[in-house]
Amino acid sequence: MYNDIDDIIAKKAELQKAINRKEKEISILWEDVFHPKEDKTFSTPSQRLLKYANTGLGLMDGALLGWKLYRRLRK
Repeated sequence: MYNDIDDIIAKKAELQKAINRKEKEISILWEDVFHPKEDKTFSTPSQRLLKYANTGLGLMDGALLGWKLYRRLRK
């Protein structure tokens, strides 16, 4: 229980510090989840080739899925 206004002010300051700490933790987690740091450099030509092949296959897969959905939902 709180005896005077100073106790309430102290508790409020303590809670505000805890809230700020949690907000910083959440923002760090948010950045890690939605904005991962990617290594833009590839050390070997084969890694670059695999990256391009993976990207191309992903695009082709998306295009085929879009075509199949278009044909199915066109009716």
